[in-house]
Amino acid sequence: SHPHVDHVNDVPIVLEAMTGGAIRKRGILIGPKSCIEGDEEHVQVVPKYIKKMLDEIFILKAGDEVAIDENLRIRATHVRHNNNGGIGFKFIMKKYILSYLSDTGYFNELIEEHKGSDIIIINLLRPDGETWKGQLCTDNAAKVISEIGPKVAIVTHFGICLLYTSP
Repeated sequence: SHPHVDHVNDVPIVLEAMTGGAIRKRGILIGPKSCIEGDEEHVQVVPKYIKKMLDEIFILKAGDEVAIDENLRIRATHVRHNNNGGIGFKFIMKKYILSYLSDTGYFNELIEEHKGSDIIIINLLRPDGETWKGQLCTDNAAKVISEIGPKVAIVTHFGICLLYTSP
């Protein structure tokens, strides 16, 4: 979703395992340019030798969509987080829609982009109304969950300030 180490640290390990130690060509990698190729502030996350072993690589920016097959489309969604080309994901399948909002601050379009999602995974950093640039607090998260109305909301990525409040 974005090139911060807590979101990309294990990507090369997972890809190497997926390709059998970079021996067997297989798999798909989807992410923003800042993760896959790097940029002026971030190194590329995936080593070149592993990239060669992947079947496909899709570099997406918010608003792009890729069809994996007739049963799965993945749409990159907008986020408001540190201006690093980060994205969220909306996995559109025949039976349900799953959204991963990633690290993001609250903005009105966030609700619209994820409307219709049956399941949302939402990152939550701060308690109550304690805002932190590019992150959601519990007040924001409650509003997002309420307005999107998923069947299931998975709340993760708790910040230390939130954990001190015994959520």
